Formats: sequence, C-alpha cells, structure tokens
Amino acid sequence: YRDLGDYQQAFLHFGKALEAFRALEDRRWEAVVLYNLGLLYQDLGEPSRALTEYEQALRLRREVGDAEGEAATLLALGQVNSRLGRLREAQAFNQRALALERSTGDRRGEGMALSQLGSATLALGDAASALANFDHAIELLHATGSLADEAAALANRGEAYTQLGDARQGLESLRQSLERTRAAGYPALEVRVEVGLARAERQLGRPDAARAHAEAALAIAESLRARIGSPDLRASFSALTHDAYELAVELLMEAHRSDPAAGHDRAALAVTERARARTLLELLAEAGVDVRQGADPLLLARRASLLRRLGAKAELALRERPGEGSRKAALEEERDAILRDLDVVETEIRERSPFYAALVQPRPLDAAGIQALLDPDTVLLSFSLGKERSFVWAVSAKSVESFELPGRAAVEAAARRFHEELSVYDPADRPRQTQDGEALGRMLLGPLGDRLRGKRLAVVPDGALEYVPFAALPGVQEVVYLPSASALAVQRQILDRRPPAPEPLLVLADPVFDARDPRLPARREAAAGAAPLFERLPGSRREAEAIAGLAPPGGSRVLLDFAANRAEVLSERLSSYRIIHFATHGVIDAEHPALSGLALSMVNADGGPAEGFVHLHDVYNLRLNADLVVLSGCRTALGKELRGEGLIGLARGFQYAGARRVLASLWRVEDNATAALMSRFYRGLWADGLRPAAALREAQLWVRAQRRWRDPYFWAGFVLAGDWR
Repeated sequence: YRDLGDYQQAFLHFGKALEAFRALEDRRWEAVVLYNLGLLYQDLGEPSRALTEYEQALRLRREVGDAEGEAATLLALGQVNSRLGRLREAQAFNQRALALERSTGDRRGEGMALSQLGSATLALGDAASALANFDHAIELLHATGSLADEAAALANRGEAYTQLGDARQGLESLRQSLERTRAAGYPALEVRVEVGLARAERQLGRPDAARAHAEAALAIAESLRARIGSPDLRASFSALTHDAYELAVELLMEAHRSDPAAGHDRAALAVTERARARTLLELLAEAGVDVRQGADPLLLARRASLLRRLGAKAELALRERPGEGSRKAALEEERDAILRDLDVVETEIRERSPFYAALVQPRPLDAAGIQALLDPDTVLLSFSLGKERSFVWAVSAKSVESFELPGRAAVEAAARRFHEELSVYDPADRPRQTQDGEALGRMLLGPLGDRLRGKRLAVVPDGALEYVPFAALPGVQEVVYLPSASALAVQRQILDRRPPAPEPLLVLADPVFDARDPRLPARREAAAGAAPLFERLPGSRREAEAIAGLAPPGGSRVLLDFAANRAEVLSERLSSYRIIHFATHGVIDAEHPALSGLALSMVNADGGPAEGFVHLHDVYNLRLNADLVVLSGCRTALGKELRGEGLIGLARGFQYAGARRVLASLWRVEDNATAALMSRFYRGLWADGLRPAAALREAQLWVRAQRRWRDPYFWAGFVLAGDWR
C-alpha cells in the first residue's frame, strides 16, 4: 500500500501489525514495522518523526542481531538526515550502510547505499564521485531486477546531471526512470521524476514540454494526497510536494513574460490556490460533517485515551527542568509513540466513516473566483516565493495584476530580520528597524506603485511572510490575513448560513497557575518545589475588566481566577458567544502542533491540581458560532511552518472550529500595552461601530501615539486573520 501511494491503508495495516507484534513480544518484527512506519512518515514529509521510528528500529535490530535490517535502517537514517539538511551525518550513515551491505553480500542493498551516498556526495560538492556512485548503483540494481530501486537511482542521476547543467544527459536518465517507475507502480517517485523532467526540459528551452511535465506532477501529487486520512499528515505531504507547484508557477510566469496578453499570470495565480492551505480548505468542508459519527465505540475510546495521554505528556514536558536530558528524551519518545498511534486511530476512523467517504472536496478558486470575493475597497495580495524569483498578484474586483519580486532567500531574510527586530524592545535599534521596514516595504509593495493607496489589504502570505506585521510597513492601512482565497470562500458559504450567537462576549483571564498563588493564602506557604509553570498575568485582569465595561449590555461573562478553566472552554456554552477573548499564555510547539495550546487554571479553588491546558486537538473539537476569537497572549499567531500550508497552530485551529476571524500575536507582547490596545480595539467595535480590521488599525494608531508605546514592539504584534466584512 505504501509503494502504491495508498498512505491511509498503509497506516492502517502498519498500525495493526505493530500492535500484534508487540503483543507477541516479537522484537525482530516490531523493528520491521517501525522501519516501515519511518519510511511512511518520510514519504509524507515528516522527517523528524521518521527519524524517531528509525532510531527505535535500529536499536531493536542491533539487539536481535539482524545485520541486514540494520544496514537498511542505517540507509534510511542517511536519507532522512539528508532531508533534514545534515549532510555530513547523512554521508556517514550511508558509508556505514554500504560497508555493512557489502559484508553481508546484499547487492541490492549495496546499490541503494551507493545511490544515496551519491546524493549526499553531490550535495557536498563532489560531482565526479557522485556520478560514479550513481553509475555503479544503477548497474547493481539493474542486475538484481529491482525496478523501483533502479528507478530511484536513475532519478538521482538525472537530477544530478540537470543540476550540473547537462540537461540532455539528465533528460535521458529521467526518462529511463519514468519508464521503470510506471512499470513498478510507484506513483510517489513518479511525482519527483515528472518534476525533474520539467526542470530538464526548461533548461533545454522547451517550455511547453516543461509545463506538461509539471502539470503531470501536480495531478499525481493531488491524487496521492486524497488518499491520506490524517489532516496533519496531509498537510506535511502538501509541503513535501510544494516544489511541483512552485515550478508550475515559475513556468507559467515565464510564459507570461513572453506573452503578457495570454492570461498565463492568471493561470499561475490559480496554481498558487491549488497549492495553498489545502488542508484547512478540506477541514472547513468537513466542519459540517461529524466524520466520527457512528464510529466504533472502542476506536473512539482509544482515541480519547490517546488524547488524554498526549496532554499529560505535553504538560510533563513543559515542567522539565534544564539538565534533565535523559528524562526529556524518554518523554519525547513516548510522545512520538502516542502521536503515531493517534495517526493510526484517526486513519481507521476516517476509513470506516461513510460521511467522510461521501464528502466532496472543494475546488480551489481561479482568478475570477477570487475577484468575486472582493469589494471595491479591498485589494488581495497573494505572494508566491520561488528560488530564483518570487511573485505577488494584486487582485481587485476589477483587475488582476502580477509583479516580480526577488527570490525566496532575499525575501525571507528581510522578512525574518524585520520580525526579529520588532519582537524585541530596543530603542537604540529603532533607526535600523525603521530602515529595514522601509526596505522590506519597497521590496514587497514598491512594484505595486499607488494601487494600494486607501485600500484595505487582504494578504495571502507565503513562507516567512507569515511573520511580517504588514501594518508596520510604510503606507499600509487596514490589513487582514488569509490562508487562501479559497478557504475564505468556503468559510463564507458555511458561516453565512448560521444564525448569530445570542450572547455578545465571553472573556477568560488571569487564571491560577500555581498553588503558591496569593489567591490561595492557606496553600501558599505549604507549596514547594520548582518555579510556577507560567507567570501570573495581572494585566490580563485589567484587560478583561476594561473590555467587559465596554461590552453591550446583557449576556456577557467574565471568567477570572479559578473560573477561567478548561471545563468552561470545552463546554457547549462556548458556542453561545459572538466574541470569545482569551487573555492568558499561549504555548506554541513549532515541531508538533498537536502540543500547542492555551494555559488556563491549573489549580482548583481547594488548591488541588487541575487539568488546565487546552490543546490544539481540543480546539479542533470545538463547535463555535463566534464572529471573533481573540488570543491575547504571546506568539499565538505562530505555529508549525509548512510550505504552502502556512502556520499550523492555534489561530488555524479556531478558524476550523467556526471562528469567522481570529486576532492573535506574532511575538511576546507586553502586558500593559496589550491591555490598552485591546481596550481601544473593543471601543472601536462597540462604541464606534467599526469592523474588526478598522478597529484594530485605529487601536494600533492610538497606542503608537502614546510616547511610551510608540515603538512597533508595543502595537504591531497583533494580526487579524479571516473575513474583513
């Protein structure tokens, strides 16, 4: 199933196999399954999780004396380290695998090791040795009759020749690879080979052939993607195959330069929508359907148990002290095992769900469809970063225009530098901050001239542009962020049909994190041990009280102290509120989004411990009717960065749960300035009747006008994602 690209079935069967071999205490076969799960995670774009599986498999294979299995696992470790950019480590693993394969007389394994060693050697700059390794590998693999492995080695050699500027040799090797890939029925490799062929044809000056191969790669990638049950793994796979979309965009924009009237730039914009935030788009389409309805109660119970265990491990990890390396490593291994089991269970639930099978996946919008979303006051800016050059489309209700920008490295370096400068308060650094902001504004918006004057910007960012507070760039007014135009269209279809929530506001603020908190005087002296997991946020209480004082009369609730707890968030009452405001700490895990969450009261009124962490998976299970969710904590807009998918974290989770828009932060915000900004924001909403984007802009300008808070660090960190209407 894995070789055929049916990843959902592969997960299902590997999961059952692992469970069975563990029950039998058969460590040899447990290692085999762990190794295969590693390959599966690698196929799906999760190299760190693959690494965990391989390391466990290697340990078991050495324990049982499986030399052939050890060599295969060393080879896999070489490949995954290469994927992670650790080229020296990759080369070392490949060399150890090669020596072991030769000692066992495994010619197929030797050929695979040589092929991978060639890739690592090429990346380290030794082209001659790399090509020699590829040639020898192909000879060995052909002799053993291993079509799929020979196809992979031919693909490696073809990509190497193209990279070295010999596209004709590259094309020949890649064509041979494609022939064997199709004969072996190995569609995942076919995607890569089609992309390689497109690059070779482009280098040879044959754009039509290049575009045909790029489109073939996209079609196969999207077919494979549809077979992945887990939304998290589907997102990772999208990031893995993003190169194909990027190449298709570049080829279409090259055609646009040659023939500006042919509409190739509109076609390229449509490709960016095909590439962007597809997982969120599909999850939004799922939102009206409970794919777990009618599922096996035992499966649901297992899922619930795994989620509880994951939450407990996440909290233990947060409490780890520096220097407890071995304990931390053990926790990480246990956490990864739970995440893997959760992937298997989620896959099985979806596999058995008739509701999931009946879902019709939404189609991404074309240029005309994007225009139909826009009003005369809004310009949508869609960014696409590429290796050689990047692009931005300025889309209004009346026009679609495209502009060329520098390559990804230059854009992302400038974007990350600007984010880093703004996220730390340093008055001495303000001149450089201003200079870098002006330079970034010229880079991203300069080519558009006066087209943005007086317009609201709906920004669809790409890559590191997710970290840029566009409101801090010169000349920018109102800003909203969108994961994709297509996601906005689906969101409108779903949310415009629902009745408004009856109550105006719910605020949760100033939770109790520690038994030594002065709100528990009887317990304060008795409590001992490490420092509190989270510091108290006294400014959040003032923030909550100020907001409540501005709210429309009737129906608002402010939950403080012990009442700001997890049970309230998970209760059905949450769906009754139009605005939900969290004034507390956010925890963002950029590697494992499932471990991100919001910190609420971790102590009950009696001083006993309470489960106080609302994880991202809890958020995904909410059913909200909120027009706005505000995450007034630190870095709550951030998450795991996946190419094409954006930042996978709390803000994305609340959008899936039903929030029309989410206000969140890009860095560690200052308590008092945040309280003032939020107070002005709500005044704009309720007293002045402004829409959220306009209210945020007015609040930012007000805070910036205060002498002590004029630095962008205090006012630019909050960004609004979602519908501007």
